[in-house]
Amino acid sequence: MSKFKNFLTETGDSLINKRADALTSETKDAFEDEKRQVERKIRNIENEIVSMEDLSVRNTQTLVVGESLDTKKWVNQRINYALQLRDLKVELETITSLISEYFGE
Repeated sequence: MSKFKNFLTETGDSLINKRADALTSETKDAFEDEKRQVERKIRNIENEIVSMEDLSVRNTQTLVVGESLDTKKWVNQRINYALQLRDLKVELETITSLISEYFGE
């Protein structure tokens, strides 16, 4: 039987398995994409925190640490980052758990 005719006559378990494999791969890829996106957001926020916690002297001509630091703004931003990190880590944990549940990893 020709390959094309085989496509036309393919039914049953073979065809169902091919469709299931394709949908499984597509769905797993979508989960993994979401996971990578959340991991990237977490890294970005962690990098922002490192930057904002660097209050060291910027040059050798000054002895003033944290020059022109707006403490109220700094505290509010730090709290905001902490809350964002908490939420993103819960989201990442949830996505990872779902991947494990659905795909046995």
